[in-house]
Amino acid sequence: MKNRTNILALVTPMKLNGSVDYISFQNLLSVYKKSIDTVLISGTTGECSTLSLYEKLCLINHARKRFKNIMVGCSYHSTKQSITFLRKARSMGVTRCLLTPPYYNTNSDRDVVAYYHYIATRANIKITIYDIPSRTGKELGIQTLRKLSNIPNVDSIKESSGNLRRQLDITKGTKLHLYSGDDSTCALSCILGSYGIISVISHLFPDLVNHMINNQSIYIQNSLFNLNKLLLSPDYPNPSSVKWLMYKNNLIHSPHVRSPLQQPTQSHKSILIKEYMHITKWKTYALC
Repeated sequence: MKNRTNILALVTPMKLNGSVDYISFQNLLSVYKKSIDTVLISGTTGECSTLSLYEKLCLINHARKRFKNIMVGCSYHSTKQSITFLRKARSMGVTRCLLTPPYYNTNSDRDVVAYYHYIATRANIKITIYDIPSRTGKELGIQTLRKLSNIPNVDSIKESSGNLRRQLDITKGTKLHLYSGDDSTCALSCILGSYGIISVISHLFPDLVNHMINNQSIYIQNSLFNLNKLLLSPDYPNPSSVKWLMYKNNLIHSPHVRSPLQQPTQSHKSILIKEYMHITKWKTYALC
């Protein structure tokens, strides 16, 4: 499969006072328009849990002026809030959302299927399931995924565990289109049949990631491995590290992240820079 999709899980730039930096956001959209086909607004990397409804809609409004393909993250505790947000996003031209299973509440598989069905039949938007047990506390079994794939508008899944056996089970055992949510294993995911990647490291190396997924390049995947691990370190949760590198590369005006996230320590920043510079030195050769 050629021309796999690189979906950029876009950061939400912040000013030092914590407000959204819409000027930096517009600049990012212009930069990534050259190499990215689809952007994800208000995902985990976009600090969705800290954004108000108004801020999310403002971000969508800016994005739709530059991108035809926009996905929005939707992870509310309230089903009613999810539907309200998705209806507003749909009215602005958004055609797809990334939807986690309900979290915090302890939900049975039956509850999860009912939740997706309820939203899918009321929001009139394509749904990509966001399977991320580390954040929701629940892994969706293959039988549950089969049931979800029979719901109108539920047609794909972002699988973020990096578990390749599980990804193979999804591609062979369900009708869902698989998208990798793990930059560090995405070339292998493409070999297993994934349709692309929802990526964080593409903020820094979009062309490398495009080349990697369309050529199933294990060499590029392995070369980016250390930086990917640094960007998603549990000690420095995403997006604090990628924002800091973007700031150092003059892509955003401030590396600010909203509480409860914190800036990386000075020692972590030094390691990030070292690994980033290592990659920039050989990336031209990798694309040859």
